[in-house]
Amino acid sequence: MRRYSRFLLPAFGLMALLLVAGCWYSFADTGDDRLGTFVKSKPPVPIVFTSRSEPTSFRAAADVGDYTTEGIGARGVGQPQWQARDGRLRILATSGRVRELTWGQPLPDGGTLTDVMSPSVSPDGKSIVFAGRRTGMHGARFRLYVVGIDGSGLQALTGDADDTGCVRVPPLRFDSMGDRLADDKRRALDYDDIDPTTLPDRTLIFASSRQPDTGGCDRRSTQIWVREAGQAPRPLTASRANDRWPFVAVDRSILFSLWSRQDEVISTDGTGLVRHSPPRAETTAPTDRWLGATITPSAESFSQLLKPRQPVWRPRPLTSGKIVFMTVPPEAPAPFSSLNEHPEAGRLAVAQAPQGYVTSAPSSLGTGGELPEVAESELKWLHADDGDGSPMSLATPSALPTGQVVVSGAKVGSDGRTRPGDYGLYIAPQDDWSNTPDRGNVPLTALFDDPDLVDGEAVGVYARAVEPGPIRTPTAWPADQVKEVRLADGTTYVGPAGKMHIEQLGTPATGGFPGQNAKDGKGPIYPHFPEGSIRKLAFYASHRDRYDDPDSVIVRGTLQKLLEAPTDPTASQGGRFEATMPVGAPTLLIGLGADGKVVNSSVPGRNATFYAFAGDHVSGTRPGGYHFCSGCHTGHTFAGSAIAEPKR
Repeated sequence: MRRYSRFLLPAFGLMALLLVAGCWYSFADTGDDRLGTFVKSKPPVPIVFTSRSEPTSFRAAADVGDYTTEGIGARGVGQPQWQARDGRLRILATSGRVRELTWGQPLPDGGTLTDVMSPSVSPDGKSIVFAGRRTGMHGARFRLYVVGIDGSGLQALTGDADDTGCVRVPPLRFDSMGDRLADDKRRALDYDDIDPTTLPDRTLIFASSRQPDTGGCDRRSTQIWVREAGQAPRPLTASRANDRWPFVAVDRSILFSLWSRQDEVISTDGTGLVRHSPPRAETTAPTDRWLGATITPSAESFSQLLKPRQPVWRPRPLTSGKIVFMTVPPEAPAPFSSLNEHPEAGRLAVAQAPQGYVTSAPSSLGTGGELPEVAESELKWLHADDGDGSPMSLATPSALPTGQVVVSGAKVGSDGRTRPGDYGLYIAPQDDWSNTPDRGNVPLTALFDDPDLVDGEAVGVYARAVEPGPIRTPTAWPADQVKEVRLADGTTYVGPAGKMHIEQLGTPATGGFPGQNAKDGKGPIYPHFPEGSIRKLAFYASHRDRYDDPDSVIVRGTLQKLLEAPTDPTASQGGRFEATMPVGAPTLLIGLGADGKVVNSSVPGRNATFYAFAGDHVSGTRPGGYHFCSGCHTGHTFAGSAIAEPKR
């Protein structure tokens, strides 16, 4: 017996290893037999997705809340956002098995999740971050969670006792019993964290309403935030409306949807900015458009990604390098409609376009102006019918490394509406899409359809070669350094400040972008401002709404002219600008000429005049931060990136 022991021990060890491997494989491949009946085909890679009782995760904007003076009342607690009665996070394996990842699973403190939305897979492909609502204190609000792709390690990422919560006092004043809440309790409760994604070092990028503001529109604003390990969350963007659906591209640029809902317009006399006041006719009109944008993790550089006339929701890069996004179908009224407020009520569409595709200029186009038609549209539509010739509603597209796209799709009823349970998961090729939204028929492969729930927000589980390393944030001076800034009203600001720097102020930079060729052949759609015409830049602060007044429910934010500073139009590359900016409010800028009016440009024979007004979004200044812009251009600026998804 002794002589066989040296063979038996390795044999037993091998058997144990095989047993462990077999158990792991069985566990990894286990699924819910009931859910298995809803599987239509096997995916090329594992698919993580949500199944919810309502399609509220298809909605981009925060819903109109009870934040108005008339609506909030003495016991008003605000309007919960994007809620469904229940929601589950699921994974569809390549074997065709489906497993619940969150439903009924206990959290470390014993609670459970009742609703989930907006999942994202970590760059190494091993874990999933998502937004969830739980039983108990935070039940009305979303916080962020993580779980392994095997269902292990479910835990909260935000909302714990150490979370700093809102940066200012939010709207919530009273609890359900009518008792007044302390300010710190309000900060800890009244916000939503949604749409998480991560860098390789697990730095968290997400959308949140931690910056209490309604933007004057009676709906909670959201911005893109970042949280590095051991640090408090900080905002990357400064929107007064909604920034949504961030996605970390392989080059670390962050793609997201930006709601350009701005009331600031150029005054009738053309000398500055005012808040839109109908029926008064100003030089420009207020904006109301969803755009695609990018920002670096350091917030140093911001640029436009896509700016078509259609809404850009949930932009994601394809393996081709183009951008796929969710939008409304062309029959929806343009540029904005009730479908944009609640798109889940009607038919949705999916399209793709090259980076930098621009066929609109909301803030800089003069009132009554009309953009010329582009020579050839580079917008491609995923058109698929339900088998009876009717177009399907398609939503939440996401790239797969196989050169395909996974989408949520549903039949549309004769009343033009969709039934929530009809939404299932489908795979489509990313090529051969139609130039026209109502023609062609791209074949869809059905993956999964739970007849009782909305299946959507699908994401492929695979490793992505996102550039590693910490966030390197350029600084102009120490963040706690106090600066004195002379303001436009003659007063002096004393406090934290940042540096604004612009090169290539007058260099033409829009001619080579996709969509710049006009059908009438009269040169670029967006003309360049004459070199040397911009003599000053004027900055305005669009102050946020406040909720810390003991008597007024809301103190509305005001528009304040911060400063005017001269440019150097004789500098190389078209001129330059540099100034010290106060910190604390979202800002907008205009370019002024020698006559003190906003510089404009047009093409002869067209009804379209463009103004030097960067009003499609507001910007933020970090304490000690260095911020730069690549010029002052009609339309937008665009910095192309190598963001194509890995293909295999």
